[in-house]
Amino acid sequence: AVAGRTTDPCPIRASPNDVRNPRQALQRVAGSLAVTRAFGDAYLKDKAASFEPFCTHVPYITAHPEVAHRELDGTEHLLVLATDGLWEFVTVDELPGLLPHRGARRKHRRSGATQPCTPSEELVLAALRHAAGRQKMTADELEGLQLGPRRRRVHDDTSVLVVDLSASPPPPPGP
Repeated sequence: AVAGRTTDPCPIRASPNDVRNPRQALQRVAGSLAVTRAFGDAYLKDKAASFEPFCTHVPYITAHPEVAHRELDGTEHLLVLATDGLWEFVTVDELPGLLPHRGARRKHRRSGATQPCTPSEELVLAALRHAAGRQKMTADELEGLQLGPRRRRVHDDTSVLVVDLSASPPPPPGP
């Protein structure tokens, strides 16, 4: 999809800053952006917001979504929208076991205060626990890492939105 938007003959490439092991370097849009579904990064979308060396071949990416349509049959309970920071560590089959029961409460890991569990928070915490486990550390140790390259190598940004479909009235019958 990127190649169809830009005139750059090699739009997906390693960052020039990633010199440690070029053969294993992360492939990026314009050698800069690792996630091609970014909401920000206007410099890769709009010539007016861009700068060298990117402006010559803008646009690389777009904020226009690819949309899919699916009929719901009423058996669906949740819709989980999440970034790859969740899906890298959690499978769809694991979701039911990770979601809190309605009204569940837990102790906040830092403050110790009891608070309601939200499904989104629980899924983000699950991803953090999985990422930490891969590194043989606890989620608290992972969160204690200073923001920056080392922490970024352990886990990606994770955003999760859980929509409760069971709380919605069923759609009206079709024509």
